[in-house]
Amino acid sequence: MIGSHRGAGLVRFAAAASRSWRAAPVVLRWMPPIAVMAALWWSSSRTPVPGEAWPLGDVLHNAMHVVAFGLLGTTLWFACHGGVTPSERWAACVALAVAVAYGIVDELHQATVPGRVSSVYDVASDACGAALAVHLLRRWHGEIRPSAWSLPLLVGAAMVSVSLATWG
Repeated sequence: MIGSHRGAGLVRFAAAASRSWRAAPVVLRWMPPIAVMAALWWSSSRTPVPGEAWPLGDVLHNAMHVVAFGLLGTTLWFACHGGVTPSERWAACVALAVAVAYGIVDELHQATVPGRVSSVYDVASDACGAALAVHLLRRWHGEIRPSAWSLPLLVGAAMVSVSLATWG
């Protein structure tokens, strides 16, 4: 198989990096999620630049909620995983709860920014992004067994929420 040696090395590197990160002090592990939240807050504080409407641009803008909150979910999961919470399942629950709560706070914040729109569909996209990231991390770490429907269901939910945020 072409590239399988390189792929195996990447998996070993990622596993070693994950173990090292779990051994880091709790304060250090919470710096990335706080930085991501600060970047999201700054981004949602910006007044949109007026210009021509571009339908694909609206879809991409709304899809970025999934990507951004996938990153937040990832950093939160790594912050909680390995000793901060009583179990890996709790790490996933805390990561998802904090990401969704922050998504709600971020949308409420956007409602106060001139030119910005607050939407429950954006919160749904945020939740889908965080859920996708945490699900993939848990599968990668062997905490859950892959099922035939879980990943397609999460991807489908993300697509529906992005569609509703764009055209709903």
